[in-house]
Amino acid sequence: MCKVRSFQWQKLEETTRYLFTKSHRETMKLHEYQQRIVAHIERHPRCILSVDMGLGKTAAVLSYIEWHNPASVLIIAPKRVAETTWLQEARKWGYKCADKMTIAAGTKSKRSKALSDKSKPYKVISRDNLADVSGLFGVWDLLVIDELTTFKNVQAARTKQVLQIIANKVVGLTGTFLANGAIDIYGQVAAVGLVQRFC
Repeated sequence: MCKVRSFQWQKLEETTRYLFTKSHRETMKLHEYQQRIVAHIERHPRCILSVDMGLGKTAAVLSYIEWHNPASVLIIAPKRVAETTWLQEARKWGYKCADKMTIAAGTKSKRSKALSDKSKPYKVISRDNLADVSGLFGVWDLLVIDELTTFKNVQAARTKQVLQIIANKVVGLTGTFLANGAIDIYGQVAAVGLVQRFC
């Protein structure tokens, strides 16, 4: 749940040395701090990546997905980001995971068709359409919550919906973890399933 800058660099350097092969580094050309992000995801089943905007959180998570090939992925993001970023970034970098990815957008019937498409187990959906997912699926292998701060209100409908989603690994992404102070923390921690551990 730490900011990238506060990682224990020496320990992560040791971890990263074994987790990333030369071919991996050449594929994506990740910066060193992005490699540390992927290493952090690998080491923690539930984590919050509080990394400043524009520093490649999406690329790091896509690299994790590409290299670990989870059975199923659900990516929740703001509408514009869901429809114009994740799949497009995966394609831009030539990642094979793009072939497994689909965007659940448009009308309810179109979203339902995308969500039920078993040939594409990596789903990207807007946070505004979480009701389409809640209660309809079993356990996801990976849940990614983009713009995690929008789930800071534990009483909001979208936060309650995301809490119903079960996943083996949960990654929350935010560039503004403490936008309004410590009061914002609880909902975000709850959304990724860390409440029992830290509260």
